[in-house]
Amino acid sequence: MIVENYIDQFWENGWCELKGILPLKDLNRIQNEVIGVIGAFSRGKENYIETAIRLNRENPDLLYGIYLALKDSMSLSKMSVHIEEKLRSLLGQTGLMVEIGRGILMVFPESDRISYDWHQELHYHPHLPKSVHVWIPLFEPGSRELGTMSVLSGSHALGALAAKVSPKKDQGRGTTSLVPDLIAQCKERFEEVWIESNPGDCVFLHPTLIHRSNLNSSDRPRFTLSIRVAIVDKVKSLDGIHVAPEFISQKMADEMNSQLVDSFFECGDEVLRLDDPTVVDR
Repeated sequence: MIVENYIDQFWENGWCELKGILPLKDLNRIQNEVIGVIGAFSRGKENYIETAIRLNRENPDLLYGIYLALKDSMSLSKMSVHIEEKLRSLLGQTGLMVEIGRGILMVFPESDRISYDWHQELHYHPHLPKSVHVWIPLFEPGSRELGTMSVLSGSHALGALAAKVSPKKDQGRGTTSLVPDLIAQCKERFEEVWIESNPGDCVFLHPTLIHRSNLNSSDRPRFTLSIRVAIVDKVKSLDGIHVAPEFISQKMADEMNSQLVDSFFECGDEVLRLDDPTVVDR
């Protein structure tokens, strides 16, 4: 896709891809940190990939601790600076821009524990509709073999949909997916597009775009940078804006659905109702 047209692509399709906009030296710094932090727990001649696979099998709590440490690294926090101008062009030039979540996701071979089923990002922060999810491959290009992300292109036009927690085959520390109730109809209506971006590329996702991770059928984990950014126009309280997806219960999902249907959100001088599809219009 062409960078110059990314705004039109974002609003038409619910997502856009910006090629090569991240400095490789900054990406390499994050890569080296991941290798170093995971490699500190290696045994014998294990490389960092072998160590990560073993920790995922033997000690997911330790792996989760590594995730928590890496998401707060200074190198990762710098990535938003490189894309701030692009995000502003989508979210607006006024208001406080905040990071509401970031991390390095590790999707392991033949496991769904740290992958997402079909979902909309807005369910994880329903009171912040002016938001963008940023997806960045870390070590190698996204591919079907690695279980790269796929999107139902154009599905953002449906607005926010009621959802339920999706059960997982692999339990333990992992992600929680809030799958739209009407996902079968959505899959029939919208084309599924697989995202096969390269390290240094950025993919921007609309908050109501339906998307998912796919099963990793390779012999190695897929590492992805994930950043959520939002505009807060009228700051009342920032308490509770960081929702940990791995701890969402069905009760919380029901409460979020209630918020989506019954609440109004203040965005500058406009009041947007999230169950109205016009919320996706510019």
